[in-house]
Amino acid sequence: MLIEILAGSKPAAALVDSIVSGEAEAYATRLGLTEALHVTCRLWG
Repeated sequence: MLIEILAGSKPAAALVDSIVSGEAEAYATRLGLTEALHVTCRLWG
């Protein structure tokens, strides 16, 4: 889901709004963040 958030997809927008408003909390592991960085660099340079 982190990749979807970084890509700005519409389904992820509702989740981002929930996180920003405090209705939901977001957690990520170091491995998940590393993978998201790797994928975004591979896709968008």
